[in-house]
Amino acid sequence: MELHTIFGTGPLGLFTARALLEDGKRVRVVNRTGTLDAPRALVMAPWTAADVEVVQGDALDPGQVRAAAQGASHIYHCANPLYHQWAELLPPMQTNVIAAALEQKAVLGLTENLYMYARGVSPITLQTPVDPPTRKGRIRQELHEQLLRAQAEDGLVWTSIRGSDYYGPGATGQSVFGTDYFLNPLIQSKRVSLMGDPDALHSYTYAGDFGRALVLAVRSPRAHGKAWIVAHREKTTTRDVALEFRKQAGSRSTIGRLPTGMLRLLGLVNPQVRELLEMMYQKQEAYLVSGEDFEREFGFVPVSLQEGVASTLEWYRMWRAQRGD
Repeated sequence: MELHTIFGTGPLGLFTARALLEDGKRVRVVNRTGTLDAPRALVMAPWTAADVEVVQGDALDPGQVRAAAQGASHIYHCANPLYHQWAELLPPMQTNVIAAALEQKAVLGLTENLYMYARGVSPITLQTPVDPPTRKGRIRQELHEQLLRAQAEDGLVWTSIRGSDYYGPGATGQSVFGTDYFLNPLIQSKRVSLMGDPDALHSYTYAGDFGRALVLAVRSPRAHGKAWIVAHREKTTTRDVALEFRKQAGSRSTIGRLPTGMLRLLGLVNPQVRELLEMMYQKQEAYLVSGEDFEREFGFVPVSLQEGVASTLEWYRMWRAQRGD
């Protein structure tokens, strides 16, 4: 039976696992602990951690990556360190995963983002010029160019899915609509503060769509050797998404704006917040994304905002119930 091995057990990795389980595939997930904690395991519902093989492995260690990838027919690179660790950790992670894919003669699927595209273009499409305006965008461009070299020089078979900021079950501090800064105060009907201009148009990607799209691309030979942008259904603002969460949660929260000056102050002591600042243009200008190429080529239909919000809140309530909140 095909073995699909996923490096990284954040929301995108787990939704990739869920899509594969729905398709009856054998799945192995790899992370540094070799376990899935409760909030992560719930992302795969109705499947559980017992339905997958969970392996301990550090994507920074070439030997551990090779061992975890043994027997894999398909490999997925969904690991993503914190912003301030990108320059140090992302290149060796990808190098190790590419080497494992070549050794196993496996198809490699990767999650990417949109940071390498030129600023001021909306909507972003596959035809948007690659001209990264930030340091993190240049890191992403260099990583993608590594894929192209590995394809040309070593015969790597790969595909990638790109998307805008994601939300959904399993998202904690890494998402605008995660638990730490949004869902926790929202459920308590406290004030919620949003970064940037909450009324600027902005596309958000449901994490489940990301996982489904990645599996579809990896398993479709005509998708190989190319990056794709996952489809987005609605044109929304950050406030639109926040208000949909508030409506479905029955919350009385007020939706406000977090001053950029406050972020700058927080950035003096928090390196993760400091790294947000160069990406703030995405929250202050129109930032729409079009995945029409992927939708048209593969018949992919993204979930609606209403469905995505409902699934996120269902996961959040299950998680709180498990904790006894």
